Amino acid sequence: MIRGIGIDIIDTKRFGTVKNQKKFLRQLYTSNEIREIQHLNKKDQQCSVYFAIKETILKAFKIGLHFGSYWHNIDIGKNFKITLSGYFKKILKKNTKIHVSHTYSDHYVIGFVLVQE
Repeated sequence: MIRGIGIDIIDTKRFGTVKNQKKFLRQLYTSNEIREIQHLNKKDQQCSVYFAIKETILKAFKIGLHFGSYWHNIDIGKNFKITLSGYFKKILKKNTKIHVSHTYSDHYVIGFVLVQE
């Protein structure tokens, strides 16, 4: 059964100036994600991809950051494997699967998430 779907589009220009600001990066991304971003040439694009996916997860679960969830409760690992903690972990059912997809151009990133129980 599908629990939720989330989709988001991001203009990568929004991340062009903040990709090197450590305080901003630490606010949104986990240490694993920051480490991955720092090793890439197109940092603004990767920041946008991670942000879009995190937004789509919030939308798919039909919650926002005000429900006790935080950006750091969503960790995007290698091959876009999602690990959830905190409030998300409390509301997850045992066999929940999170399917993630994204695409990008020079200027935009689109993230898509389907949560299946």
